[in-house]
Amino acid sequence: MRHDDAEVPEIAEITLLRVFVGNSEIERRAFCVKDKICLGRDPYTDVMLEDPAVSRLHLEIRREDTDLVLYDRSSNGTRVNGRRIQRHVLKHRDVCSAGQFTVVVEIHPDSRPSLYDQARREGALLDDLPTIAAARGTRRSPS
Repeated sequence: MRHDDAEVPEIAEITLLRVFVGNSEIERRAFCVKDKICLGRDPYTDVMLEDPAVSRLHLEIRREDTDLVLYDRSSNGTRVNGRRIQRHVLKHRDVCSAGQFTVVVEIHPDSRPSLYDQARREGALLDDLPTIAAARGTRRSPS
């Protein structure tokens, strides 16, 4: 472990996607973005947008350093705050449009250090309950 990693606490960032059709909110999903979030018509995307005007993979939100960047992957286009985009660095409360759907992006920094990042810095495998318990400072009793 590098010494400078221990001095700078990492903060988890929660991204909330609020999906609307017209004025009705139809879905609300929270993500801790480590890599990407996919939205589209395909049922295997993270957020499914069922509309013929929406591509199977319509847009991606990717983590790039400290930014969340939206990429248009569609043939019909994506708008952010009313402007057609190919790539856009997201800000809190940006409004994205895909087909009949409007997606409001809310970015919420969490004041607690990310347990994932803390455990990873400490060399944990991150694939089992004892690892999670160790990161929280609790012990899990054997079954």
